[in-house]
Amino acid sequence: MRKDEIAHLFGACGPVSVRKLFGGIAIHVGRRIVGIDPDGGLLIKGDAETQAAYEGAGLTRWGYSHAKGGIQLLMPYWTLPPGAPEDHPQLEPLAGLAWQAALRSK
Repeated sequence: MRKDEIAHLFGACGPVSVRKLFGGIAIHVGRRIVGIDPDGGLLIKGDAETQAAYEGAGLTRWGYSHAKGGIQLLMPYWTLPPGAPEDHPQLEPLAGLAWQAALRSK
């Protein structure tokens, strides 16, 4: 997703900035991370309160296998459904939920 698309998507939440993060990018609204893009796919912040809404919208929780022991680690980020980045009206409510999750996180 391009920076202008990211700014448009999260712009209603506040000032958006994009910063480098471990070879990818982190998307900030103010001082809070609302999403990451580790390898060309946008992931949005979530928590227990957003889980039902995200699953209902077709999102899945993102995780990875730890190098030692192959343990699956689930992270507080959710993948968007296929084709979603082009569908901003569908994503805008999800961006608001990501912002709320970011506000609740420590």
